[in-house]
Amino acid sequence: MQLKENSLLQNGRYKITKVIGQGGFGITYLALSHETLEGNIGKFDVEVPVAIKEFFVKDSCTRNDNTTDVETIGNQDEQRIAILKKQFIKEAKNMSKLNHPNINKVKDVFEENGTVYYVMQYLKGGSLKELVQNHGPFSELKSLAYIRQIASALRYMHSQRTCHLDVKPANIMLNEHDEAVLIDFGIAKHYEKNGDETAESTVGVSEGFAPIEQYQSSLQEFSPATDIYGLAATLYFLITGTTPPDAYCILERGLGRRPDNITEQTWLAIVQGMQPVRTQRVKSIDEFLSILDGNWSKSTADGTSVSYIPKPAENKTYNRRHIRNMVIGLLSCLLVGVLVLLIGHLSRDQHEIVENKSYTDRNGEQYLYNGQWLDEKPDGKGKAIYPDGRHYEGRFKKGLKNDKTATFTDRKGSVFTGTYKADTIVKGKIQIAGDDYIFEGTFSQDKPYNGIWYDQDHNQLVKVINGKEV
Repeated sequence: MQLKENSLLQNGRYKITKVIGQGGFGITYLALSHETLEGNIGKFDVEVPVAIKEFFVKDSCTRNDNTTDVETIGNQDEQRIAILKKQFIKEAKNMSKLNHPNINKVKDVFEENGTVYYVMQYLKGGSLKELVQNHGPFSELKSLAYIRQIASALRYMHSQRTCHLDVKPANIMLNEHDEAVLIDFGIAKHYEKNGDETAESTVGVSEGFAPIEQYQSSLQEFSPATDIYGLAATLYFLITGTTPPDAYCILERGLGRRPDNITEQTWLAIVQGMQPVRTQRVKSIDEFLSILDGNWSKSTADGTSVSYIPKPAENKTYNRRHIRNMVIGLLSCLLVGVLVLLIGHLSRDQHEIVENKSYTDRNGEQYLYNGQWLDEKPDGKGKAIYPDGRHYEGRFKKGLKNDKTATFTDRKGSVFTGTYKADTIVKGKIQIAGDDYIFEGTFSQDKPYNGIWYDQDHNQLVKVINGKEV
């Protein structure tokens, strides 16, 4: 289904060398571009490596072996493919308008073989995601160097009133000079001064790197703060080697304690950049960088200015009153902790552990339950096994499935992991048995509602908006 080695495009201007990637919407090739350079020694021909992306929808397109033309399989999904093709061309146009050393530049766009191609700079250094996964997290110094380069690219984009909306390690690659370059502008949006977008398109969600506003189908206002969240989350990933918690978890629990390998100043930038609620987040790239530089303060409601940079103590000699107050405070905290533990222990004592206990849920379905039991209902951690082989593992509350890290397996072996509330799937990830397709996002009536379908390599296939594939 791919173009063969040495295939020619644009009357021989481009010669395909090999395939370097394939996702749900396209195939990316390494190619040689035939170019003529002119200098003080005259004109001479050279072959320059480039990357060429071809619009090719996996599972919906095929290639005619005789003509190399791309065709729709059985003329199905033509409307969907037309929408995706329009978005592909939009991505090329978005990139061609941007001119910055840390943004992958589109050099050419053309139609051929019944499809669309665009030519861009070839980046051979790999993505930051691949590098971290293969070699482990970076040092803080190296991470900050890459983040500052991407911050420069985003500052330029924002000056053009354009948001990238998918800043993450997989969309940052290294060039031959070990410089970070931002790629993949498929869901980037140009917006007016008031924040309204200038053209309709879908909003993507990359879990761990997307703020709450990107999970909301009603998102209509765009601002640099959305990209700042992805930038701060990328910094977290580069230093720790782990994907950050999703925005809803941060909203409820926070980011947790500072990892030992991150300085307080860098941690502060991450925390302020990853505030899940946009109005509480830093508003500009310059403000984010000022935190990294140790030169940032936030105005409080009464108009005073409070520095968020930890200050070293100027005098380590404490008076007796200070010591007495500190001891009283510690004793108070200790007493509260003991009471909490005691109450928790008494509460647990009210539960019993049952095995293969028959229970009928609120939908009238009966299952066998193993786990904590209270007031003749599942309550606490447990497992429900239905007669047809479905099973749920996670926490219950008063007989209802309620957990942020639950697992549910259906009768065919498809597995959902994520959040249950009152027996209902809210958000998370479902992997389809046998097909290796994965949906990540929110659900309504236990069906995908807002999110993205991926293949097994996490290549984006199709978006779901308000329950419909687009």
